[in-house]
Amino acid sequence: MRLPQNDTFQDVCSDVVVRFKGHGSYKGRSGALRAFKRRAPNFEPNEYEIAFDRFCAVYDLAVSAIQQFPSERESKSKYAKFEDIDFEKCLCYIDHVLPGYGATMKKQILGWVIFWHYLK
Repeated sequence: MRLPQNDTFQDVCSDVVVRFKGHGSYKGRSGALRAFKRRAPNFEPNEYEIAFDRFCAVYDLAVSAIQQFPSERESKSKYAKFEDIDFEKCLCYIDHVLPGYGATMKKQILGWVIFWHYLK
């Protein structure tokens, strides 16, 4: 099934997934889907579920990728930095496993995953 190429739809889905996976918001999947439908109305019911599941998969892949692809630069700081992760390799890995849909949102999700799972 081809999902909507609508920026609002994808942006809302990305935000809901980050809040759901990263913060534990919405009291479960059904609550997250209700929020998604409320914030991006007028799409087909199955489009919400498919997009949500795909972006949840992107989030999970991003968590895995940041552990697999540290930057090749040598860090001189004792503190974690965003640059410690090879963002481009992580993004290529995610796009290889889940090609196509939502390239901009994949970048946003990866950025949040680096923040929540590496920098915090």
